[in-house]
Amino acid sequence: MAIVKHTLEEIRARRGKTDWDRLDAMTDEEILKAAAEDPDTFVPTEDELKRFKRVPRQGMAETEAAYDAAAVDERSVVLMLLYLVFVEIEGSASLEDAQRLADVVHNAPLRLSDEDRSKNTLGVIRTRASKLGVAERIERLIDVARHLAARSKE
Repeated sequence: MAIVKHTLEEIRARRGKTDWDRLDAMTDEEILKAAAEDPDTFVPTEDELKRFKRVPRQGMAETEAAYDAAAVDERSVVLMLLYLVFVEIEGSASLEDAQRLADVVHNAPLRLSDEDRSKNTLGVIRTRASKLGVAERIERLIDVARHLAARSKE
């Protein structure tokens, strides 16, 4: 795969088509309605929200143990995490924010392709996220990725 370099001007010209002023002016109800009408958006119903299991945020070990019970393999979680990070990058408010998120996960596909290296991919992602100052954000995305990966196994 070739590496393609772009200038800052090229990257800014390719930014998303989101009208942030319009979005900021929308009420929560209008945003929910728009999300519900978008086929690419997952908006859980009240019944689905009731089925969500709360996982205490006491520490990484407890969180990991709770998710192990759902038998979600790390590869599925990483793949879902990549999807979520790409969505975050698309909606990033700044180029720097998008670059930090990309830097956190850019080696994940390569790690997943090597069985020996794939076993600690989430650990590597967490370490990188911590170094780049986005650990909390990535941890929230990992939680969502685990839930979605578990749900896809049902």
